Amino acid sequence: MEDFLLGFYARLAFAMSRYVYVASEGSPFIGYNTKDGGYVGADYSFPNSASNADTLLMLRNALVFEELKDDIETGDIHLLRGVPRAWLADGKQIRVERLPTYFGELSMQVAGKSDEIRAVIDAPLRNPYRRLLLNVRRPVKRVTVNGKDHPDCDFETGVVRLAAGAKKYTVEVRY
Repeated sequence: MEDFLLGFYARLAFAMSRYVYVASEGSPFIGYNTKDGGYVGADYSFPNSASNADTLLMLRNALVFEELKDDIETGDIHLLRGVPRAWLADGKQIRVERLPTYFGELSMQVAGKSDEIRAVIDAPLRNPYRRLLLNVRRPVKRVTVNGKDHPDCDFETGVVRLAAGAKKYTVEVRY
């Protein structure tokens, strides 16, 4: 997970233009030109749409990752698997609306508080998926789903397993 985040942020910091986050066809080396004087760099400044699409795919996979085995869906949909812990901090919000998946559109709203995370998830309605796996990326003390205690989770790693069936899940995770 940490390697994914390092790669994602390195791409944003070093492989994309400042402030607009567009990848160029090449990453020019800038050096001092003694003949013409001043700093010069290679002229590869036109956008690289494949690299830009790959960056957006990385962001999508950080938020919603559909597990495949031998290029076939396993039925597991990982939520927030690649988000930094800072995105789940007190006062932060993550919102995904009508994101297409193999199983239909998925929406979620996640809000962080000092000692808990509250997530409202509208599950996909098409093709039956096996389960949603909500990753809060830290140890948890208590989990409730739709107002009831929910024991189907890994309390050490912070993965809440939600079996298919409900149209909407309201998940509260306390640290």
